[in-house]
Amino acid sequence: MNFFRRHLDSKITKVIALVIALIFISWEFISSMLQQKHTWLIKVGDIEYNARDWQEHYKSLTNDPLSAQEAIANPQYAKKRVLDEMIRNAVILQAAEEVGFVVSEKMAASEIIHMKMFQSKEGKFDTDKLEKILKNNNMTEQEFIKGMKENIMRNQLMDVFYNTSGIIGTPTYNLLLKLLSAEQNITLYTIPIIGEKIGYNDDDLKAFIDENKGRFTSDDEAEISTVLFTKDIINSEDLAVSQEEIKTYYRENLIVEPEKRSVNQIVIPNYNQANDLLQKINSGKITYDEAAKLYIDKQMIPYEIGPFVSSEFDENIADAVFKLPINGVSSLIETPLGWHIFRVSKIYEAKAKELQEVEDDIRQKLTDKKFGDKMHEIVQDVMQDIENKATINDIAAKYNLKAQESIEKVKRLSDGTIDINSIPYNLEENGILKRKVVAAAFTEEHSKIHLVSGQNNKSFIIIQTNKITPGKLMDFDSIKPRVIDEYLFSKADLTTRSLAESYRKKLLNNEAAQELNYKKVRLSRIRKNDDIPQCVQMLLANMNKNGIFNGFTSPCREDKNYYFAALNDIDFSIEVSNDEKEALRQGILSIYNEIIFNQFLDSLKKRYKVELDEQFVKYLNDVN
Repeated sequence: MNFFRRHLDSKITKVIALVIALIFISWEFISSMLQQKHTWLIKVGDIEYNARDWQEHYKSLTNDPLSAQEAIANPQYAKKRVLDEMIRNAVILQAAEEVGFVVSEKMAASEIIHMKMFQSKEGKFDTDKLEKILKNNNMTEQEFIKGMKENIMRNQLMDVFYNTSGIIGTPTYNLLLKLLSAEQNITLYTIPIIGEKIGYNDDDLKAFIDENKGRFTSDDEAEISTVLFTKDIINSEDLAVSQEEIKTYYRENLIVEPEKRSVNQIVIPNYNQANDLLQKINSGKITYDEAAKLYIDKQMIPYEIGPFVSSEFDENIADAVFKLPINGVSSLIETPLGWHIFRVSKIYEAKAKELQEVEDDIRQKLTDKKFGDKMHEIVQDVMQDIENKATINDIAAKYNLKAQESIEKVKRLSDGTIDINSIPYNLEENGILKRKVVAAAFTEEHSKIHLVSGQNNKSFIIIQTNKITPGKLMDFDSIKPRVIDEYLFSKADLTTRSLAESYRKKLLNNEAAQELNYKKVRLSRIRKNDDIPQCVQMLLANMNKNGIFNGFTSPCREDKNYYFAALNDIDFSIEVSNDEKEALRQGILSIYNEIIFNQFLDSLKKRYKVELDEQFVKYLNDVN
């Protein structure tokens, strides 16, 4: 950290490029998802991301419609941003773990309880709301808590770098103030969409329908019979756990409260200074407490941490700390934050838990096991019945259940396969994944009985499709108004964009484009930019982020016009009022911290090796 600060002012050119990029940063809209079968696509240190992880990160950035056009125009940049974000999360998480940050279940639960999305109108935590949101996102409670703990750990580490108020020197502060208050001189070009000039007849419309059959074809329908098996089919007597069973489990499975330790830590960025201090402590020239007073005000992480069990520490720290006696001092241990000298401040000995402490946990564990065993037994019996050609009604009657009739719908792709993405990816109240049910209903062997397991194997459903009615092309006269609208929009959009692109190329080649409507505007960080469409502001931001500070944006559409802009120059001589300076203060601190943190990230990426799957690299380099 201090190294970065000492060298910051000597890298003015890089600072300007980075700060301008930060000023005009934007989010990208992801318009497609990668399909991969490899076990991992991205490997960062010990963390691996597979195809599903990539899809989830990609999908999470599709909620910003203003970025959609730029993502389409520059898909490589969109992919790069998602990749950078995933690598960033991975290296920060591993650094946090290595330093020794730990998040307890209680801390994660406290964060969740105070999240507004899980609160009722009265502002109280709503368990039902939490469960519903998790179901809709196909996420278990354990997965959500794990993600929350990782997020808190990353934030803990980043907080180390985001508390630098008052540290910035005057020259650097003034430089950043000048950069933030700078204005970009823009020439904004406008081309109205020319839909009214496009002619058409019925043949044109029918050809358009033929090219886009999926948009004008009704859904396939499947008439299905289902039988749902839940915990209700198991007699409560079969799940009862006796006191004797609890005692037997307790005797056979000694339950121990593991040893815990609290430690003090001194962190010094420089190895020679840290080693010199450790030698003085070990030789008795200075006590650990005296040494701590010299450094704890300078370090940005807690002086005392714990109590933690061994598994909650980083492996290298745990190996050292759990071998020391009380008040024992460790050797030097390196982490991304520097060199640590640990001292064991408290030891909580391991001890066997009393039966009454763990009785409820044992009862639940034995109940869950009995339930799992019984449900597995029922699944095997049902599968045997299916193999023996039993009807779905016979299987239902065997368990005093009734088959339910329903209709499921799905869209077909041009190759005849079902559009899996058109099926809601959410859980029903019974824990069954809707997508699996519909997929089974439309499988090639749909007349057979299929079994679909629920989440955590607590329920399952059997499905048989009685009839499939293929979707039909909708009647031309009934959809003609809609077809006209979509036809004109697609043609007008394509024609106008092509025209805008041709004008842009003329200007790039220094050719006159007299018919163009344009005006001179200025893009500012601290003042309103109402004259500049949002899509243009985002395109300019992306140019800045890639280190481009002059030239033309690509065309983009907003409302009924296409726009593109020429970035002419940047004016750094803007006068800033005292009120504006105060408003910019927090932004200056944030950007300064971001510069420091980005350099720290670069060092982490070298520490935790980043590997990419070979086929995945080809996908990233694909311009489409």
